[in-house]
Amino acid sequence: QSLKVNVSAKDVDFEKGRGHVQVRMSDEKATEQALQRLQGLEWYGNVLSAAPLSEALAKFEVHRRVRSALKELKGGPCARKGLRSYHNFMSPSPAFRDT
Repeated sequence: QSLKVNVSAKDVDFEKGRGHVQVRMSDEKATEQALQRLQGLEWYGNVLSAAPLSEALAKFEVHRRVRSALKELKGGPCARKGLRSYHNFMSPSPAFRDT
């Protein structure tokens, strides 16, 4: 499926296994159109999420910090696997009923 976005290979940063691609575009209008075309598009069975680079980098930083905090709650990098669970961060299924 072609999105008809004019970008050269040198403007695309992609590292296998990272789960994201950075594309540099100089035209603001073309960038907005590309973001709109990509947002929600299904690609190889996955729904894409497109965002301006500044927004995406901020979200990646929050994600990294949350993962780091959860790792510490689990007992840090030296803890035995399964020392603590994250079940308190998830909604019970079925919903908990207070009796």
